[in-house]
Amino acid sequence: MNRTHVIIAYKDLTRLQVVSNRPSEVMSSIEKLSIQGVRSFSPNSIEEIKFQTPLTLIVGTNGSGKTTIIECLKYATTGDMPPISKSNGFLTDPQFYNITTVNAMVKLHFKNLSNKLVITRNSSLSVDPTSATKKSTFKTLTKTLEDYNMITNKKITHEPSKTIAIEDILNKYIGVSKPILDYVIFAHQ
Repeated sequence: MNRTHVIIAYKDLTRLQVVSNRPSEVMSSIEKLSIQGVRSFSPNSIEEIKFQTPLTLIVGTNGSGKTTIIECLKYATTGDMPPISKSNGFLTDPQFYNITTVNAMVKLHFKNLSNKLVITRNSSLSVDPTSATKKSTFKTLTKTLEDYNMITNKKITHEPSKTIAIEDILNKYIGVSKPILDYVIFAHQ
């Protein structure tokens, strides 16, 4: 099956219109991003960024979390962490808060023409206080995709299994393939 994607309009990170041979891939809009325990975002509270239409500007001083927001968008949509940090550098350092484990969460709310969706990725970073090198251990705890169909009023929760990849389901709803996400939308600045 030949799948052709042509980007028609790319105004900002909240709107992306795609022409495809599948009607579910017409338009997706990011509504809200929640972050907890990732880099400069505290593990003790959930920070929410609400995206506005037609444009959301992310401004701040160096080190305030602008790049982390973009990396969390990519992590939520693709499951990929930033290449430099991989696991340990992406989550907040537990030693900064004088604790042994940080639980982190990235949750993205978005919608397309017929569905409201929420992708949630939970992970943890633990430091062994008895180790001389303070060895850290990263774990992916859960990832779920909640799908509320606005036409049928049905809710489905997708969880990963050996036969189902959350990312494949997510790409269908977003209407953008992983290579487009990786090399066009989230191309590193």
